[in-house]
Amino acid sequence: MSSSSIQPLPSFPLNVYTPIAEAGDGMFGVVYFSMRNSDYALAQQNKSTNTYEELKSKLLTVKVLKHTASSVYSEVMANLELREAVTNFGHYGHHTDAFALVENAHLSWLATRAVVPGMMLDELVERIQGLPLAVLLQYFIDAVEIVRFINKVANPPILHGDVHGRNILLDPSKPNVLGMPSLVLIDFSTSRADVAQSGVHHPRLDLQNVFNRFTADMDCCADLKQFRTTDFPELFEFDLSHDELKRRIQKRLDDVLTETDPSSIETFKQRVEAATAEKDNALLLAFREAGLLE
Repeated sequence: MSSSSIQPLPSFPLNVYTPIAEAGDGMFGVVYFSMRNSDYALAQQNKSTNTYEELKSKLLTVKVLKHTASSVYSEVMANLELREAVTNFGHYGHHTDAFALVENAHLSWLATRAVVPGMMLDELVERIQGLPLAVLLQYFIDAVEIVRFINKVANPPILHGDVHGRNILLDPSKPNVLGMPSLVLIDFSTSRADVAQSGVHHPRLDLQNVFNRFTADMDCCADLKQFRTTDFPELFEFDLSHDELKRRIQKRLDDVLTETDPSSIETFKQRVEAATAEKDNALLLAFREAGLLE
């Protein structure tokens, strides 16, 4: 079964899922917004009464590998460890939504929950004007907390190995403390479980990647460069823990918030909502082309 609007890679599991729209194209695979075949068939029957929100709730993402030599084993195993960690530490409630956990997998593909409409952190930083430093610092804290969870709370610890702005999605359905879309860490294809024993990567790599991403790569905020040199002259020379890094960022954020006009955050939030609406409109069109909406 396949919708008329898209032609997926040959190894897409058409016997299980129906592709609706392409969600992303990376080095190792293509990701598709998809529906279970049973949900798709029912949605076709109810075309006249379907709503966009109902259809969105049925979406998953299916990642299809481009090369048969690739394997999803590490990604699936990491997701299984994450699922167990999230279950065992239920009091970390928001972490249930901080990952796109695997629900089904094969040697050449895997299906996870969909983060709709699929805006990446890089898009927010690079394409939407007027990013307040307070918003970026809060995302810095959120990213450190997510990494702390997989590195320290999960048992065995999990190293993601490739934390960057294209592997962090924004979920507008779950706002953070500033009312911005929350972060969702995806793509565990380079991950390692039990990092203390693996010897493959330094166990602080994820934290270093988050730190570098927010204080070196994000050139849009000159204040962050000063923040890097004054608050963290050499992050790993002093071997800062996740909690200490979070504490220092929070202190800086508290200072910034006292100097920030709340309207600047609200204005930026509206711009993010407008950018999200553009992606929603593209997905809405895909549903119509698939014969699921009138």
